[in-house]
Amino acid sequence: MHNIDGEALEGREAPPELTREQALDLDAVAALVGTAHGRRILWRLLESAGVFRLSYTGDIHETLFREGRRAVGLELLALIVNHMPHSYAAMLTENTINV
Repeated sequence: MHNIDGEALEGREAPPELTREQALDLDAVAALVGTAHGRRILWRLLESAGVFRLSYTGDIHETLFREGRRAVGLELLALIVNHMPHSYAAMLTENTINV
């Protein structure tokens, strides 16, 4: 698969079952993870969605709301991990605090 500018996405071809819209979305995410600034904003979106924490709060309505946000974040995370694993590794390195 290639992005809109014709550059290869980490040397991988998109699965043939992707629709044109999904392929364009994949290209857009690939463009974001291709820069440090893009990886930073994607990481912040994943954090905001609650991907890295539990959704349970004790209040069923709040928990369900958080699970909805988390589901969207997990879709984005799956897209990155499945199609751009090297970029996800870079995101982890750049956004993990060394203790």
